[in-house]
This record gives sequence, structure tokens and C-alpha cells, in this order.
Amino acid sequence: MTKKQERELAFKQAALKSAPKSLNALEHDWPEFSALARTRMVRGIPVYGDATFKKSLDAILVDIEEELLDWANYSFMAWCRVRETRNLIRSKVGEMKKCQSPNTTNSTVARKARRPRR
Repeated sequence: MTKKQERELAFKQAALKSAPKSLNALEHDWPEFSALARTRMVRGIPVYGDATFKKSLDAILVDIEEELLDWANYSFMAWCRVRETRNLIRSKVGEMKKCQSPNTTNSTVARKARRPRR
């Protein structure tokens, strides 16, 4: 084993101890993520060609700013849906609690347990 391979193995072992989810994501999810990103880039070639590689750095930064605003907007929309779903679940749980039989409440069970038997 080369020194580089030894260092890489030691790094992976340390990462596995301190951040197993992160390492697992890199080992298992990163290949799929990068393949999907590559596929999108390949699909864009007939439309955009090498235009982005020819853009000025400032123009690329403007594009990035616009994309980040899109991400923020999509995040807000997703947040609204999550909040709506959470509130719906809370109301359903509240309704379920109201529908419970009084014989199953903790206070009734506790009172019955304290009563002496005759």
C-alpha cells in the first residue's frame, strides 16, 4: 500500500468514527448525484453549447445569484407545504385525542388504581 493509500484509508477510518452519515453519503449517494448532474449538463449541450464557458465571470456570478434566488423561492414554497402538513397533522392528532374514550385516559386509570377493592 502506498503512503497516499494509507493516508486515504486513515482518513476514511477517522471519518467513519466522527461522521458516519457524511461518509456514507459520499460513498453511496455522491456517485448518483454526480451522474445526475452530468446527465443534466449533457442534455443542455444541444441548447447551450459552450456558451457558459465563454461567459465572463461576472455574467456567471449573475446567473448564480439568480439561481440562488430561485432556490430560496422553492425553499419557501416547500417550507409552506411542510408547515401546512405539520399543522394538519397536529389538528388531526388533537381531534383523535378528543375522540378517545374517557375510560382510557390516564386520570381515570389512576383513580381506578387507587380505589380499594371490596
